[in-house]
Amino acid sequence: KTGLGRECLFLSRDAKLDGSKAIRGGVPLVFPQFGQPNKDMPQHGFLRMNYWTADESSAFDNEDSAGITYTLALKDVKQARGGVWDESTEFDCTCYYHVKIDGTKLTTSLEFKNTG
Repeated sequence: KTGLGRECLFLSRDAKLDGSKAIRGGVPLVFPQFGQPNKDMPQHGFLRMNYWTADESSAFDNEDSAGITYTLALKDVKQARGGVWDESTEFDCTCYYHVKIDGTKLTTSLEFKNTG
């Protein structure tokens, strides 16, 4: 909340919105590591540096709430790969980011489906 009690999501004045680096602010998407304990992998993983696809079939908007799901398949990850998650990995997964908003709250959840 702001000093006036207004709810808001933080966005840094220093945020780069051109895709050159992760946005500073908002809701953080972190996977498969927080920080950079494994220096072979990018800081905070690869979810936040790639383009997600809106699943239009999941979208809803009614009197009570609205929402949508975004997806990112590991095979579509182009930036921020490394370590055991580099391009030659045998791992495979699809990530789902569910967003729902109603009159009193914003709810998000991150789901992973192991496909490999």
